[in-house]
Amino acid sequence: MLSTLYPYKEKIWNGKKLYRRPKGIKVALTTGENTIVQPVPFAHTKIIGIEVVGCEAMDVVDLQVLDNENGDYTTVPSYPLPDTNFADAVVLPKDFYQRESPFDADLYNGMQIEIKYTSLSDKTIGINFIWDEVKP
Repeated sequence: MLSTLYPYKEKIWNGKKLYRRPKGIKVALTTGENTIVQPVPFAHTKIIGIEVVGCEAMDVVDLQVLDNENGDYTTVPSYPLPDTNFADAVVLPKDFYQRESPFDADLYNGMQIEIKYTSLSDKTIGINFIWDEVKP
């Protein structure tokens, strides 16, 4: 049986409904490298963007996706998933950074987004994850 693929903007993907679910966190950083881990909160989701609020010009970010804590996808708990290094030494501007991609990434419950954030100073930032939850 063939399924109809709808344009993503129609809020339907592969016959399933999409629901925008932005989720924010606040993170206290120290000077130097900080590791932030955010578990995927939905059974199936597409991450389409990320925002950083309160960043300092020249802070640097790396972002990758890790297996869940049980190692259900790679057999190794919290192991980096192949081809999921989505940010490599990205230099942030002052105050606000936003990145959206038309090439969404499918993620599943328990997978983890790992952000290595190198901060020039002690501060608290906000990170907004822009998710589209996929539901039947």
